[in-house]
Amino acid sequence: MQLPGGGALDRIGCCWSWAAELAQSRLTCHQRGQILAPRMVAELWLQVEVVGCPTVCRHCWAQGVPYPVMPVADVAWVLEQAHRFCDDHGLGFGAYPMHELAAHPQAVELLGLFADHVGAAEFEPLSTTGVPLAVRQDWQQLLAAAASLGTTTIWVAFHGVGVEHDRQVNRPGAFTETCLAIQRAHAVGLRAGTNVFLTRTNVPQAQRLLGVLQRLEIDQMWWAPATYYPTARGRHNERLRPTLSQLLPLADRIRTLSPLRPPRLGQPGGPHRGGLDGSRAGRRLATLHAPRR
Repeated sequence: MQLPGGGALDRIGCCWSWAAELAQSRLTCHQRGQILAPRMVAELWLQVEVVGCPTVCRHCWAQGVPYPVMPVADVAWVLEQAHRFCDDHGLGFGAYPMHELAAHPQAVELLGLFADHVGAAEFEPLSTTGVPLAVRQDWQQLLAAAASLGTTTIWVAFHGVGVEHDRQVNRPGAFTETCLAIQRAHAVGLRAGTNVFLTRTNVPQAQRLLGVLQRLEIDQMWWAPATYYPTARGRHNERLRPTLSQLLPLADRIRTLSPLRPPRLGQPGGPHRGGLDGSRAGRRLATLHAPRR
């Protein structure tokens, strides 16, 4: 459903553009009522593109790329207008900062701003590529701000070991940076979880990667083939889908280490999580819970 200004609402009320355009539009009350009829929309969900992603991951459902920072004042205006509109029309309101909150220079302020509008639960866990936590000078302040809102866990993703991971996310050194982010989270008392996206090229590394993650004392892992999406990037990634014969030995190995259990946070990769794969659509191999020593 198209909205003024080029946005769109789907059947669950997700808004993929400037929802505030609707609040500022010249539609009549009747026209708005037709768009927001209770049988069609109960909640408006806003994804605010606050800053681009430092990686360009081949699996990414959101097609994340680097792009300029959105000023905090503009973010605040969008949230205020959209939230007010929802309140005026009896709609639930949700919002999430895309693509990589931790990459925003004023990430601490944004955490508080979004929490004020939608609650702090959106940041449990704190989804990140890990790169910003490795390169920021103020990483401790950022993690402390998240912890003050109730965040206990950061959630990253791995696509292999070393150069293979870097190739999948199109950033040299990204594997080392993500490992450092995990170490920094543990250093301030936070837990760390990860998605592990499997491809034909990284399955042979799986045992080695599992060893790396155990040494990093990852608290929870979620393993699955990277989900297919009908985009140019997704079609390219589909060619790397591993075969069942490649996956079964890995599933057996994980099963010997930990009983199966559902993914944590319900939802590593939920539809509003920046930087994650949205892999509820994929078939779960196993979830490994490995408490820190």
